[in-house]
Amino acid sequence: MENHTSTKTQINQTNLKLADYLQNSADGRENLGAEIPVTVYRLLEYSLREELTEHFGKEEQIRVFRNAGYRAGQYFAKTYLDLSLPFAEFAAQLQTQLEAFKMGVLRIEKMEEDTGRIILTVSEDVDCSGLPAVGETVCNYDEGFISGILTAYTKDPYTAVEIDCWATGDRVCRFQADVKDTFHVQELNEPYQDLKQDLHSLQSEVDEMTAYSAELSKGNLSVGFPGKDNFLCENLKNLHANLNHLTWQAQQVAKGDYTQHVSYLGDFSDAFNEMTKQLKERETKLREEALKAQSHAEMIEGYNELMVEMLSKRKEWLLVVDADTKQILYCNKKKQEGPVDSGFCATCKKRLPFQQEILKWDSDEQYKVWDTAGEADTYYRITSFPIEWKEHASYVHIIVDITDEKQAAHNLASKAYHDPGTGIKNRLFFEEYMEMVLREEQNTTLCYLDLDGLKYVNDTYGHLEGDIYIQNFVELIKANFRSEDTFARIGGDEFCLVLSGSIGELIDLKMAEILRGFQTGGYAEYQCSFSYGVVDIEGSDHDLTYDEILHKADEIMYECKRRNKEKYPQLVR
Repeated sequence: MENHTSTKTQINQTNLKLADYLQNSADGRENLGAEIPVTVYRLLEYSLREELTEHFGKEEQIRVFRNAGYRAGQYFAKTYLDLSLPFAEFAAQLQTQLEAFKMGVLRIEKMEEDTGRIILTVSEDVDCSGLPAVGETVCNYDEGFISGILTAYTKDPYTAVEIDCWATGDRVCRFQADVKDTFHVQELNEPYQDLKQDLHSLQSEVDEMTAYSAELSKGNLSVGFPGKDNFLCENLKNLHANLNHLTWQAQQVAKGDYTQHVSYLGDFSDAFNEMTKQLKERETKLREEALKAQSHAEMIEGYNELMVEMLSKRKEWLLVVDADTKQILYCNKKKQEGPVDSGFCATCKKRLPFQQEILKWDSDEQYKVWDTAGEADTYYRITSFPIEWKEHASYVHIIVDITDEKQAAHNLASKAYHDPGTGIKNRLFFEEYMEMVLREEQNTTLCYLDLDGLKYVNDTYGHLEGDIYIQNFVELIKANFRSEDTFARIGGDEFCLVLSGSIGELIDLKMAEILRGFQTGGYAEYQCSFSYGVVDIEGSDHDLTYDEILHKADEIMYECKRRNKEKYPQLVR
């Protein structure tokens, strides 16, 4: 009885606060976890709302909910937010925390420096997102919550009022927060009003620049760009864009692409370009040394295998031929002592039709590697060198089937003429093809194409989206022309299409139709476009060089680009 009385007395004497109830024990919900469904939260909220309304009336219910929200907002701000941050950073932190607690997605739409008014939206909030339209705003708790946070941060008495709500048919909850009973800039004389507004704007831009430069100084290139109106950040934004592009170039160099060139960063450009040049030279030298080392290693390996595995069965043929009599002294395809019998030689001859050529081989060279063709598109590599075999001056011939290697080399040569990013022909192929066209004086039509805004897409949406932009363009062109037409990528955003016959007028009309489809086809969330120039090559009647033809097509293409720039100034620069 004493214990019961003592405990009850202790509880009555304790003045519990909101923070006391939020001291959660880690093992309180060790099986179910700390999160609950939105339905459970709304079950509590709307049952409490209904109970308060029935007992005390609608106005009192709204007042209680706003006050409770204000109390919670004050606690939330002081517990989970850094109130010393500049407003831009504070707003970003608040946005992150609300999403982390799954309370909603915050967006600041407007901030009036002179009055302190803030227009903000909260989407996917736990109070009303997804509710049916009931004809009234219901986010009274959120009104108080937002008021509490802004008051805690600014030390000014903010009051937030919901002006749009999901429950009234809108797809987002919008709040207007104002400072009540404070001095307004409108009370100043006009010159001082302008000065204060200018100073407020400058302070905001300086705060934004400070936060932005701090992130850049940490190497955080994923930080968002400041607003377009902040002129203080223009140079930083340019530096940011250059650093993003430079990072991509460094990644390309790391992958072995030493063609990357920097021309916009002064002394750093010289150092970067010299580095890629030296890396290319070192790679070439290392490849040469590796080839030499590989050649020596193969020679040594051949001798070692001959000594260690001479009598073991191997996939390749190993023939030992008497230098004088040309008799086969040993063949690893026949396990026997003494000279190889003629019957076996006949069998071997069917598999090695060039056997007689091997037997006749007589050279003063100490070491020779030579390739020869077999039957049915087969290929062999023969390594020949003199040895002393059982007191006979002899030649050893190691014959290896390299059919697969030849095929792989053929495939590799094919890849050398294709652009790895798009799969179409590359500049090397295009230049050789145009040399042939001009040499044979063929009647052809050349269309020079330039993909508009690739740098803009790379800088704004990332290089992965830029690659998708390129691929969409390539697939569009391929779909509208024959597979036998030559389509090549000659630069990052430059392409050429070559068609048989002088059909420039027809191709010009067709390209205009394709361009309209690309610009209006909704290929991406940004505007898509390309520029083109068409030139007829009249076979024997033309006297232009390859470079002059490209220059002429380029000039025509820039007329098209000028028109595109008028339509899409942000994309085409």
